[in-house]
Amino acid sequence: MQGERDLAATQLLMSHLCHELVSPIGAVSNGIEMLDDFGDDELAPEAVALIRESGKAAAAKLRFYRLAYGRAGQASDLGLAQCAGAATELLATDARVALDWPAGGATGGAGAAEADARLAPGGPQLLLNLVVLGVAALPRGGRVAVALEPGPGRSTVRLIASGPGAKLSDAVQAAVRGENPPLDHGNIHAWYCQRLATALATRIVLGLAPDQVRFEVALPSLVD
Repeated sequence: MQGERDLAATQLLMSHLCHELVSPIGAVSNGIEMLDDFGDDELAPEAVALIRESGKAAAAKLRFYRLAYGRAGQASDLGLAQCAGAATELLATDARVALDWPAGGATGGAGAAEADARLAPGGPQLLLNLVVLGVAALPRGGRVAVALEPGPGRSTVRLIASGPGAKLSDAVQAAVRGENPPLDHGNIHAWYCQRLATALATRIVLGLAPDQVRFEVALPSLVD
């Protein structure tokens, strides 16, 4: 039964990745068709611009999901500054959502190097998937803010998604809390976040308020 559930989860995650890539890759194809049809005509610069921007968007999505889904996201040298850069590039393709993630994700004056040295492998990957979950909680756009408070043994990460109508469905809330609801496209990232948290021997604390969704998780730190 668990094997079937894991297979369904894999299929849903890959479906999401394909959905993310369809639009920019399709736009690249459209730009190439414009060049084929009009050649050196006045539309050629517009076609080249479409290809360039769509290619950048596709590359940003691939870089982000390589870390969020792949083994690269479990690398011991993956730091928060790199994750913040990947998330910034991803959300640059979505004008509806602004990202507030200081370099390294640290607060209280801590720099990128200090923050990078604190989270153990797997922690940054969970945080990237929480970004996806936060964006999904903003149907009308808004802001995703990330902050990290270093501590001995574990560091507290907070992600706040705020905007008009910010909310999580009951099925997503159930998945975050580990209640194993039926999986679908709407709650797959919540389920995946919960599985990543379980692997790190921690749990995600969910907070809900009008126009705001808050995630908090204590992630293991690297031993110096």
